[in-house]
Amino acid sequence: VVSVPQTDTGRRVENTKGERRTLVKELGNMAP
Repeated sequence: VVSVPQTDTGRRVENTKGERRTLVKELGNMAP
């Protein structure tokens, strides 16, 4: 897809933030 709607880009950014939060939580749980 050449042209991407702004809404789709916003969703992608939000998803990336959500994934990072999950990773941080998982890493925090793994750490003693």
